Amino acid sequence: MIPDPLRVLIVEDDDDDAELIRIALTRGGFTPIALRVDTEASLREAMTSDWDVVLSDFEMPAFDGLRAFDVVHGVRPLLPFIFVSGALGEDRAVAAMRAGARDYLLKDQLHRLAVTVRRELEASEERRARRAADEATSQHQRRLEMAIEASGMGIFEQTEGEVYLSEHWRTQLGIDGSTLVAQRFPAWLIGRLHTDDILPFRNAYAAWVAGDGDRVLGEFRLRRPDGDWVFVLVTLKSVGPGHIVGVLEDLTPRHRLEAELRQAQKMEAVGRLAGGIAHDFNNLLTAILGFAELMGQDESLPPALGADLAEIMRAARRAEDLTSQLLAFSRRRSIAPRVLDLNEVIRAAGRLLHRLVGPNVTLRLDLCPQPRAVRIDPGGFEQVLMNLAVNARDAMPGGGSLTITTLNVERVPEPGDLRTNPNHRGHLQIVVADTGVGMDEATLRHVFEPFFTTKEAGKGTGLGLSTCYGIVQQAGGSIAVDSGLGVGTRVVLRLPAVAEATDAAVAPRGSALGRARGERILLVEDDAAVARLVSRSLTRLGFEVLHAEHAEAALAIEHSMAAPLDLLLTDVLLPGIDGVALAAALGQRRPGLRVLYMTAFSEHTHLRRDARVLPKPFSLEALNEAVLAAIADPTQP
Repeated sequence: MIPDPLRVLIVEDDDDDAELIRIALTRGGFTPIALRVDTEASLREAMTSDWDVVLSDFEMPAFDGLRAFDVVHGVRPLLPFIFVSGALGEDRAVAAMRAGARDYLLKDQLHRLAVTVRRELEASEERRARRAADEATSQHQRRLEMAIEASGMGIFEQTEGEVYLSEHWRTQLGIDGSTLVAQRFPAWLIGRLHTDDILPFRNAYAAWVAGDGDRVLGEFRLRRPDGDWVFVLVTLKSVGPGHIVGVLEDLTPRHRLEAELRQAQKMEAVGRLAGGIAHDFNNLLTAILGFAELMGQDESLPPALGADLAEIMRAARRAEDLTSQLLAFSRRRSIAPRVLDLNEVIRAAGRLLHRLVGPNVTLRLDLCPQPRAVRIDPGGFEQVLMNLAVNARDAMPGGGSLTITTLNVERVPEPGDLRTNPNHRGHLQIVVADTGVGMDEATLRHVFEPFFTTKEAGKGTGLGLSTCYGIVQQAGGSIAVDSGLGVGTRVVLRLPAVAEATDAAVAPRGSALGRARGERILLVEDDAAVARLVSRSLTRLGFEVLHAEHAEAALAIEHSMAAPLDLLLTDVLLPGIDGVALAAALGQRRPGLRVLYMTAFSEHTHLRRDARVLPKPFSLEALNEAVLAAIADPTQP
């Protein structure tokens, strides 16, 4: 479109010549609005305005036309620029065109000026349209490349004379452009394949060459410059003779997630197995320890048998510790979580830790002021500290230092987390760091697996870190290990902070709870040995005990009773109806019935938070105190 009026910038030192130019444009059908400049400074100032065309003399006293062209081109590269000169020899004309001028005209040919300007305006419009199209294409190409890079996919294209591979994958595989052209496909890919994948790839590629259309060649491993492997799904498409387009899809993150899922499933399966075994074993331990304790109370027991009995109880206690570790790993250990100031717990454990690590290991505590309160079982956290201290001690046979640090940290929210939990109060971070021999990457991959140990036979069960993992997970936290050969080990625990005040200290055991006065207890326990032990102990204490092996039998006994029932003492896990459902049924028939549960687990989500629970295995003292406390508690049931 020809502009009307036509804005003309005339670079000319002669007013008369400038007027002749204006007249020629008018006669040619334009309505010119013209400005004349004759110095570089005035030209630069004029270029702050919009112009449709620049008409410039070639030689002027102040500066020449080539300099004028440079000034105009530097500001507006696409603005039409035409030389109008009194004398323009062949050399000057060539110089003008080489500089980039669109046309030139002699002053005695001004009758052709309007035609020349019109032609150049039309050509300029085409150039602008072409440039806009090129910029749109380039922008589209950039967006496409960004999308490809963001997707993690590699795009390669090969024609007879050119090979293209997207930038991310050139970097990923350490390939430059010259290598692509020199080797071409599939040579540059085969050279980076895992040895075991070369033959499958060649067979798949040969099948593709013999066929047609798209084909997924398969999944292969490609070596990166740093020696690591990436898993790649390769797809090829033939576009025409000698023209191949391919896609490389990075499956490495998927493989990593699948490996993590398999590991989690394996840990869950082992945890379930460990929890099941530990539950049955705790019933055995309850009977072993309880009957041994009863034997030990017999004053007529010969001293030799007393010593043997003590050995039996020590072995049973070690078995109890092992069972506790199994349950902690499986996150089914019976716990009593409390709101704690972990600085106080760590300081209180410091003396024991000093003895545990020995004199050649320096123990340092670097505890932050005013740590955030957390909810965790105090015994479980102490066990975590002990397990980590033992591992650190064993990693420093020649001595070293063990540092325990606490720090308040903000959480790093995952997408959507702030919407689901906007009041999250951050974490308390506990770091246990040693200067020991450290671990390699292969060992780090297995540190939380149960029964995995690098210690020699007889010096470790392989349950230390897996127990820590279970305890921390049970408290809603996370645990990670950072280590390297020769650089020591850092174990980082993060526990979610809570708003409640820390709990008061627990009253010491053995506080006065009164004595039995013939209260009637309904005992529901399917393990015969445990039932005999509990019945015998409570009967000796002065209670009347009625035993049922399962819930149906308990309901039948209660139905036939006319006398009051003071306490239901039941295992949580029972064949058929469980202990919680049994307590609910009896509570409807006998409002106010007090209940005490026995269990080896903690993850009974259907238990009320204020329910009284006696963890298995238990001592006779713990059993008696728990029963007396339950009967005396005015807030029960």
